[in-house]
Amino acid sequence: MAEDPNQPPDTLAPYRAAVREHGATFKATLWASEEKQQTRFRVLSEVMPLGGRTVLDVGAGLSDLSAYLAAARIEPERIIALEGVPELAAEAERRHLPRTEHVVADFSADPGVFERVAGTRPIDIALFSGSLNAMEMADALRCVEAAWAVARHGVAFNFLSARGGRTSAQTKPAVPYDPAAVLTWALGRTPTVLIRHDYMGAHDATVAMYRPSGV
Repeated sequence: MAEDPNQPPDTLAPYRAAVREHGATFKATLWASEEKQQTRFRVLSEVMPLGGRTVLDVGAGLSDLSAYLAAARIEPERIIALEGVPELAAEAERRHLPRTEHVVADFSADPGVFERVAGTRPIDIALFSGSLNAMEMADALRCVEAAWAVARHGVAFNFLSARGGRTSAQTKPAVPYDPAAVLTWALGRTPTVLIRHDYMGAHDATVAMYRPSGV
């Protein structure tokens, strides 16, 4: 059956397939390794001041970001873990991680979820870690823009870099983006932008967007 061009791509399909194969485990989150996951978390925590803030963890998986922050003694006021695969969200909730509440929703199919969540829980900072990987760049940036519209202080997100020397075939199902194009896009929304392209052998990039009033 042909795909409906009016419907958004099903970016959660690889994760649902992984859950069927591995259960609601780390393998189902499709991270290459825990080390690489934690490196990305470290960079996000370096570019955004998270202590005392309400943080939206977009595509939270098993809420490993909450566990990382607790271990690093970084204490947001609240973490809202937004996850579209119910099995992963349920397993994350069973972990009883500190300051973390869980919302089941597929932000890639319904970017309006950001406005709905912010309507009941004001969001200071939105973070995307690995959750844009299976999306084409234009689709990913539409989701980041929807989060930027409701985040009171800023947004940070990571992605595979097209300048890291690997092809799309090598990174599949993850899609590499051109960091220069992403930076230009971000600067079109705010003059206060930071990009990190100095970790993991330049295969990965992190962009932080701040409100001009500061964070």
